[in-house]
Amino acid sequence: MSPADRPASELAQRARAAANRLLRKDALAERRAVHDRCVGLDTRALLATPVAEARFVVLDLETTGFAAYAGDEIVQAALLEYRGLEPTGEALCSLVRPSIPIPATATAVHGIDDEIVADAPTIEAIIDDIVEFLDGAVIVGHHAAFDLRFLNRVTQRELFCRLPHPTVDPCCSTFHAAAGWATMISKRSPGPAGCRPRGATMPAATRRSRAGSSPASPHRPPTPDAASAS
Repeated sequence: MSPADRPASELAQRARAAANRLLRKDALAERRAVHDRCVGLDTRALLATPVAEARFVVLDLETTGFAAYAGDEIVQAALLEYRGLEPTGEALCSLVRPSIPIPATATAVHGIDDEIVADAPTIEAIIDDIVEFLDGAVIVGHHAAFDLRFLNRVTQRELFCRLPHPTVDPCCSTFHAAAGWATMISKRSPGPAGCRPRGATMPAATRRSRAGSSPASPHRPPTPDAASAS
């Protein structure tokens, strides 16, 4: 997409979001609840929580490029839950079908192309699930600000809010390994068959399950030692 086309694309997405809100009046209360949960996050209390008791979510996104506010979009999201420094096994992973073609330069990095995401949900269809999964958590990720720019672009358009969550760059070995797991899960299961829903309420091509379980999550993350060594 050329720079001249990007403002028009953004305008079209905003118009589509507004139309969806008008046509789905029955879903407005549910969307408002997600919005309120997001903006109502008590970050001060969260930061005061002892590490051993805190909830962390390791986040990794794959995108069409680097420019979140100039037309690039999300093509895959992977989230892993930790309680303290221990993984809970809960994960959410989904391919995402963008509204623009995936450039070959981006596919060369993450291996995801237009064919792979052809049957995936749009980011608008799963943003509520992502926000709910992040509820009450500190976000952990390599260059988390990059991923948050992409998510905030969507939440601002769909939920009229930004994610207020505190973020941590993985500076200890546990979270360094976890961030690697999130990336590994996203890269090892690029096709729709690798991201099947565990529950009927989840969108197609989405996985939210115990990490490493079968059949919903066919790829078990490596041990922390193995991940750190890779």
